[in-house]
Amino acid sequence: MEIAIDALDIAAVRPFWKAVLGYTDEAGADGPTDPIVDPVGQGPAMWFQQMDQPRPDRNRIHFDICVPHDEAPRRIQAALTAGGRLVSAGTVW
Repeated sequence: MEIAIDALDIAAVRPFWKAVLGYTDEAGADGPTDPIVDPVGQGPAMWFQQMDQPRPDRNRIHFDICVPHDEAPRRIQAALTAGGRLVSAGTVW
């Protein structure tokens, strides 16, 4: 699992998230817009998605959850049963 945060100024918000989570730079990626990771490997990686303009009508944080293909339908159904809403069933890969 990864957490993605939308940001207008990634270089400005990335140090905040590193500090409050105690995260470090991802190996080989220490630029001002690169992902950050839990140094002890317990928490999910966090990456930043560049926004072109503010979007007050939608979330600015989302989770990227990867599961095996045969697990995905069960996981989606469980999320729907728990009150979730399917917005898109399209594939991004």
